[in-house]
Amino acid sequence: MRLEVNKIPHTKELTLKEVVVLDKEKYPSIFPLNDIESVDVIATAHKYEDFVNLDLKIKAKVTLICSYSLKPFNTTLHASDNLNFAFYEDDAEDDILLLKGNILNLDEYIYDLVISAIPLKPIAPNAKKPESGDGYRVISSDEFELEQKENGNSKFDKLKDLDID
Repeated sequence: MRLEVNKIPHTKELTLKEVVVLDKEKYPSIFPLNDIESVDVIATAHKYEDFVNLDLKIKAKVTLICSYSLKPFNTTLHASDNLNFAFYEDDAEDDILLLKGNILNLDEYIYDLVISAIPLKPIAPNAKKPESGDGYRVISSDEFELEQKENGNSKFDKLKDLDID
């Protein structure tokens, strides 16, 4: 998605709606993201004398890998962000991005929003937690930490019997 800065009026906001398909080579899938099918974007821009304010809202159709079954499933992610772009380097601060040229390519910001909207442990609808089996068991990280506190670390239990003079 590209935004021409000189087409943003000074007196009112400019709203763009577009369906964006991101280039898979330039914006790769990162686990647990399997695929980004499409992203519906609503970009609202305000142009001021020294900077441009951009409000991005996305609705992304993605395929994620389920944390329980490790199988892909389709879902929709929602996210929003507010970005500020300065025309001059003197005006750029930590939370203000430098605007280079007249064309603002929003694909990188859209990709970052999609990535940030992915849950840490995506779970497919109706997915069930795996059950323990022969030679292994499935426990939560909280249960594991509790066991470590109660039982200690068995790797170092042999050192208790060591006789050092």
